[in-house]
Amino acid sequence: MHHSRASMFSEQKFFWQLPTSDVNICSDILEIGNGKICVSTVNPPTLYYIPDQRKSSCVEIDLSQQFTKFSRGEFHPRFTLANWTPTTVLIHEETTNTLLLADFEKLKINKLGSNESTVLDSIVEKFSSSSISNGTNHWRLINHAERPILFNRGSNELQILFPGDLPAGAEIISLPDGFSITNILSASKDKFLISTNKGTFLLTFETDGRVFLRPLKEDSDIPLHFDSINKMMQTDNNNSDNSNPTFILTHEDFYAIKSENFPEFLSTGEVYAWRRPSTKGKNVQQEIPYRSLKEKFPLIHPQKEVVIFDNGVIVRALPKWKTPERALPKNIAPSSISGFLEVVDPRRNNVQYIPVPASRISLYHSSWVASISKTPFTISKGSDGKSLYTCETNGAIRKWEIDEIELMSSLQAWHKLFGTEDPNERIEFERDESQIDMSKLTEPTLGKFDPKNTPHVGGNMWQGGTGGYNTAGLGGVGGPFRLDAGHDVHQIHEGAKAQVPEDYKRKAREINRREYQKRLKDIDMNEHDAETYETFKDKIKKQVTHMKSIIDSLEAREQERQWVKHQTSGDLDDAKLIEGLTGEKGIYRRRMEQLPEPGAIQTKPKRLRLVFDVSGSMYRFNGHDQRLQKSMEAALMVMEALDGKQDKIKYDIVGHSGDGPEMIFTTPDKPPSNEKQKFDVAKKMFLQSQFCYSGDFTLEALQMAISKISKESDVDERFVIVLSDANLDRYGIKPHHLAKRLEADPKVHAFVILVGSLGAQAEKLVKSLPAGKAFYASDTAQLPHIIQNIFASTLIK
Repeated sequence: MHHSRASMFSEQKFFWQLPTSDVNICSDILEIGNGKICVSTVNPPTLYYIPDQRKSSCVEIDLSQQFTKFSRGEFHPRFTLANWTPTTVLIHEETTNTLLLADFEKLKINKLGSNESTVLDSIVEKFSSSSISNGTNHWRLINHAERPILFNRGSNELQILFPGDLPAGAEIISLPDGFSITNILSASKDKFLISTNKGTFLLTFETDGRVFLRPLKEDSDIPLHFDSINKMMQTDNNNSDNSNPTFILTHEDFYAIKSENFPEFLSTGEVYAWRRPSTKGKNVQQEIPYRSLKEKFPLIHPQKEVVIFDNGVIVRALPKWKTPERALPKNIAPSSISGFLEVVDPRRNNVQYIPVPASRISLYHSSWVASISKTPFTISKGSDGKSLYTCETNGAIRKWEIDEIELMSSLQAWHKLFGTEDPNERIEFERDESQIDMSKLTEPTLGKFDPKNTPHVGGNMWQGGTGGYNTAGLGGVGGPFRLDAGHDVHQIHEGAKAQVPEDYKRKAREINRREYQKRLKDIDMNEHDAETYETFKDKIKKQVTHMKSIIDSLEAREQERQWVKHQTSGDLDDAKLIEGLTGEKGIYRRRMEQLPEPGAIQTKPKRLRLVFDVSGSMYRFNGHDQRLQKSMEAALMVMEALDGKQDKIKYDIVGHSGDGPEMIFTTPDKPPSNEKQKFDVAKKMFLQSQFCYSGDFTLEALQMAISKISKESDVDERFVIVLSDANLDRYGIKPHHLAKRLEADPKVHAFVILVGSLGAQAEKLVKSLPAGKAFYASDTAQLPHIIQNIFASTLIK
């Protein structure tokens, strides 16, 4: 066993490699409780048993003796595993309808049907075959915890098995003549969905012993032929407002199908379906490889390709030629991936893709492999109901954690273990266009307040939810303003915003402005929160001290017009008349701008305008890298360091957002003078970013700042510093646009400091701008050094 999280965190927890040969093909995998794993392989028929996941050992049981009467030339077995008792497993071979029972306590294999003294043996023997069926008409075993089912595809016969210690029992059911079964699903121990050539039927066993076969009416939009079914467990998170039983069903043309009431009750219920969009021509791999023979796909058992968990999460094994190209991670070659796990969560309306790494490639028996699974691996649900196993045809076993809540808990534990814990870390989930449900969009409201702060995803009721509709939250559409409740963010597709009606947008703006003005008034009226301010101040205490020392060391840099002597042209210098008679040429003087001597005392203040980005993206991605918090800390640092330094630096603080290029937070003539005034500036910056409209005025704000202070007189030097995130390409702003503005006026030294970045955005932008004009501050502690470099940069001009 290899612990996959020893060096990095991912959905994969563990990895095992069975001691299989190159020609061995794994056919199915099953966990039978308490961490015990069994894997069936073909060529030759073998059963591998791992009694303890923590140990690198397994038991190998040869099954070849059970199939000696079949010709190896024609015999291409396919095994399916099913639970029987806590220590035994059913092994079904489809082409011969051979049923074996593996006892892992006694390490013994029993062939059912060989001893007609028991009811189960006699029934199995009645239907056992002495020939091989390589077509689609063959027996199939359906794994169900309470009652496994055997049925003959293409006939009207099925057997319902009753697990237990041998001798166990079984019940034979024959549908009316003319019926041909294609699939059976267990909705419960007494209700079965049966797909036939005459449609889909519900088979029910009544308490009084009667059996009914009821036809189901098929809708033209939603088919009744399903791959799998599972009843959702009722929890506060997934069904707090609905006590009706809910079933999740799967079909390859849909992400998920959700049914209320049916099939548990025969009363009318609602069915919701999420159709899978066409991805033809836009997949990770465009063509089906030659090893995957399409004519073999009807032989594949659905339970090896799709599983449903009790919380409604669906996991499907997808080949690369059926996976959308957006699922492929950046800088990863498709050849390094064997396939994908598609994780669909109907509760949160999201779809995720987990790449399964490719290990040893099987080069033999491609047709045989294609009859087992479309992907080079099969999947199986863990006995804990939360984990998932994949078993590649070459014997590579992986254990995965796919539930979002479990992943978050494991990630926090992993960070604690390796000392990399970040309390602000969160995960972002991108949702595609097919997941937009505009039927949920109603008139904008603030939303209900949840005192438990439970994560809400994709709804339209609560404040602070994500990926939802018409309430204050993050990642959604139609809400009046942004509201971060500290949860992982599910981002709805951009296409949803264009579908919001104008009257809803107008109502949202009205609520937005009303709440914004109310909270601005609260900031001015409320008493000073000294405790919170001290928390901020403690974080920047060292930086403030450093910055004060920088300011104290500033020198005069103003260029004054003075008479410069020893020139070869200009006005005649009366003191140089004698030198002129002797042939000296430098006897003139001129009025010129001249730098002060090094160390000259600064007599006029330097002029500084700080332009902060307080756009919506600063609030939206604050949970990603604390960019808005860093901006607030930077503003407080400047105000604290410049307090009482008006003779050195004359400053003001403005902001820009989708509301416009200039929001005035302080004025140069009357800067904040006490702690409440300084903290109110930071609060108003935060509020502006939360309530502003979408849009960007970076270039306009920079141009306006440069233009305004360029006209000011009686100052030593002029500086404009823009603090922003690097999310400029979203608004079509290219680096050369920003570079042009930074160097627009030689009288003004303009710079940009980036305080937020998604990936390598900031580093790329810094490299694309003129040298010394752009900086990236991943931490507030870097700001004093950057500002020191900015002031020092004018000395070499």
